[in-house]
Amino acid sequence: MDVEEIAHNKKGKTEVVLANIGSIRTTITADIPGEYDLCIHGRGSAARDEWPILLVTRDGKEIGQVTLDSPSTAPFGLPVTLTQGEHALEMRFTNDFCDPGKADRNAFVDKVEIWPKQ
Repeated sequence: MDVEEIAHNKKGKTEVVLANIGSIRTTITADIPGEYDLCIHGRGSAARDEWPILLVTRDGKEIGQVTLDSPSTAPFGLPVTLTQGEHALEMRFTNDFCDPGKADRNAFVDKVEIWPKQ
């Protein structure tokens, strides 16, 4: 996964850290066209009673958003329709907040998976 290079956004050893507004980009491949389940494995840190939100796009078109409302890594799913071939996937952290020393909302993404709907 590629990370938009903005201060404090980085690839860690096991996850991507989004500590500022920014994006993670990757490519997904569908062997056959159809309906798929997209699963983002991640976690968040809440601030001001709000969890981090990732706006998810496929080939530049919005497919939905996920709220990383768990302090431990968990799966967050979205349905997605794919044509055969490669697709650009972007997950944009949209609601950063930081009050130094008091609260800091961040998003952490471990991995992304897709599989055909059953």
